[in-house]
Amino acid sequence: MSDSAEGPISGFLYQFQKALLVLAKVSEPKGSISVEDVDDIALHDALDPDRVLMTYQAKHSLSLSGSTFADSSKSLWRTLEIWIEKLEANVVNKDTIFVCATNKAISSGSLVQKMIDLPFDQVFNEIIGLQAKLKLDLRAKVDKGESAPHISLVLKKISLAIRKKNLLQIILGQLRIEVESDIKSEFLELMRLNVTGITVARQDQVYESFYGWLIDTCFAKWKNSKTATITKRMFDSKWSVINSNPQILTAIFRKKDELGTLTDERRLEVKDELFVRQINDIQRGPGKKVVLERAMLDFIHHKIEMSFVVTKGDFTESDFKAFEKQCKEIWEEHFYAKVVKDGHDENECNSIAIEVYDGVMREDRLQFNEGFAFSPSNRYIKNGSFLKLSNSPEIGWRPDWEFKYKTDG
Repeated sequence: MSDSAEGPISGFLYQFQKALLVLAKVSEPKGSISVEDVDDIALHDALDPDRVLMTYQAKHSLSLSGSTFADSSKSLWRTLEIWIEKLEANVVNKDTIFVCATNKAISSGSLVQKMIDLPFDQVFNEIIGLQAKLKLDLRAKVDKGESAPHISLVLKKISLAIRKKNLLQIILGQLRIEVESDIKSEFLELMRLNVTGITVARQDQVYESFYGWLIDTCFAKWKNSKTATITKRMFDSKWSVINSNPQILTAIFRKKDELGTLTDERRLEVKDELFVRQINDIQRGPGKKVVLERAMLDFIHHKIEMSFVVTKGDFTESDFKAFEKQCKEIWEEHFYAKVVKDGHDENECNSIAIEVYDGVMREDRLQFNEGFAFSPSNRYIKNGSFLKLSNSPEIGWRPDWEFKYKTDG
C-alpha cells in the first residue's frame, strides 16, 4: 500500500474509533451520534436529536513526529471554515462544543492551543500575524517562479475566518481539544473490560465486534440513503448480543493467523521431534504432507501461546497440565475403542492410527479450564496439546506405539 493511501485510510479508521468512544460515553438511551453528517462526528441531544451538543473534527497522523491542526495546516483552517459554515446555517449553535480530536499531542505553543488558553483578541492578533507571514511566504514563492497552492488555499480560509470574526469568536469560546493516542485502551477502560479476569483475547474480540458493527451500521445506512445516526440504545443492544456470544465470552487465546505461518525456519525447529516421527509413521497417501504441516504449526503455536498466556498471568502451567489430562482421557476413549485385541498386522495398525489421530484432532467436546470453548481460529491449543503428549510420549496413534516409541533409544 502506498503512503498516499495509508494516510486517508488511517484517518478513516480513526474517525470510527473516535465515534465508538464518543458513543460509549453517551448516558441517555435516546442519546445519539452521527457520522459524516453534521461533521466527522456529532453528539446529539437525547430529547431533541436536531440539537448538536458536540461536533468533532477527527484528524489522525501516522508519523511518529507528525502533528495535526498545525498553525498553517489545511486541517486547522478547513475545520474552522466548516464550523463557521455550520453556525451560519444554524446546524450548530453558540452552545455547541467544538472539538478538535486527534491522536497526536498538541504543543502548548501551537495556535490551536492558544485558541483555548488565551483571550480572543490576543488570538485574533496572532491570526492576523500568521496571515501576514503566509502572504510574505507566498510572495517569495511567486518571485522565484514557484507555485504555492497550499499557502494560497490556507490564506483563503484564514481570510474567511477573519471576515467572520464574530462567528470565529463563538467557536473559540467553545473550543476543546481531545487527544487520544490509544482509543482502544480508553474504550476498554470505559467498558470495564481491562480488569483482572477478563483476558486480552476477550477484550480484543469485544472491541473488534463493536468496531465492525459501527462501520457496518454506518455503511448500511449510507447505502440506503439514510443518515448514519447511531443511538446509545442500539449500542446497548449490541453489547447485550456480544455478552451472550459464547465465542467472545470464552475467548482466551489469540487467533492462529496472528501467530504466523510454517516457515522453513520453523519447520527445522521441530522436524526431529517425536510427534513428527509418529505422524510420519502413518501412511495416508498425498494427504500426509498436509496433515504433517498442520500438526507442526499447531505444535509450534501451542508452545508460543502457552508461554504467552502463562507469562501474562491469565492461566498457569498447572491449568495447561490439567487440560492435558483431559486430552489424555479423550485419547484413551478413541484409542481403546479401536484397539480391541492383542496383535495387529501392519495394515490394521495403519488404519487404526489414522482413525485415532483424526478422531482426537476433530474432537469438539474439550473445553479449556472448564468452560473456554475452541473455535477454528484457536483450535491449535487443543490439537497442540495432543501433539505435545505424543511427543513425550504419553500417547500414540498406532496400536504398537508404546513398543515403537517408548522403548526407542
